[in-house]
Amino acid sequence: MTNTDTRPDIFDRALAFAELHHANDYRKDGKTPYMVHVHAVIENTRNIVLAESSAGSVPYQTLRAIMAVAALHDVMEDHRELTRRDLLTALLDPDEASLTDNQIAEENATVVNVVKSVLAITKKPKGVESYDAYVRRVASYAWARIVKRGDLEHNMSDLPPGSMRDKYELTKWVLETAEVTP
Repeated sequence: MTNTDTRPDIFDRALAFAELHHANDYRKDGKTPYMVHVHAVIENTRNIVLAESSAGSVPYQTLRAIMAVAALHDVMEDHRELTRRDLLTALLDPDEASLTDNQIAEENATVVNVVKSVLAITKKPKGVESYDAYVRRVASYAWARIVKRGDLEHNMSDLPPGSMRDKYELTKWVLETAEVTP
């Protein structure tokens, strides 16, 4: 699971996009930079993927793509001005940025899968979708499901028992036991 190519890959581009858009964002305490959470979710996601892959092997590019979803997991929710095309453009090699959506779908399925997973994990504005519908949507995308589990693990890391922790634990269990095809 090594790569000798030194050019920025999908994860590098996703992380740069997340860093750009979360640069002035903070956690709920108002002090912790939001990227601390993003990096924790990336690490949790990486650990989940490696622990659940057969014999700990997963193709390098697949792992990097799933980690890209982790890097971007909150960017669309926290920055509603961003569009699907903004994500696509950020994830493509610069020479691919002018491709049409159809060309991208034909030539770069990984980018399309990352964007679909990010959109699946992005909560809709309050009142538009029930939490149950949201969890079902996340569960239907393998990469989104893995990343949401990593997100929940970090969110629960400093929560006392009760209220939100119970809700997150139930959601994590649903996502762990959901049967979907990748």
